[in-house]
Amino acid sequence: MAGLTKEQMAEREAATKQASEPTPPDSVDELPPGKMMMYRSNPLHPGGPVKASVHEAEVERWIEEGWSHTPCVEEE
Repeated sequence: MAGLTKEQMAEREAATKQASEPTPPDSVDELPPGKMMMYRSNPLHPGGPVKASVHEAEVERWIEEGWSHTPCVEEE
């Protein structure tokens, strides 16, 4: 048999989904009107995002979930 296992298919689907998701802008200047950058020091799950562009109306909810307005700098 030359087919993929269920595990391989799930990995492929996850990679395709992740590749199709938009990435947040790198600078505030690139943000559309009404959006703000939010950051967190650790992702909620492995490989999860640590920065996001968030609509102004959603900022308080994101703060409640551990996000911040300022980039997190890891100390070494």
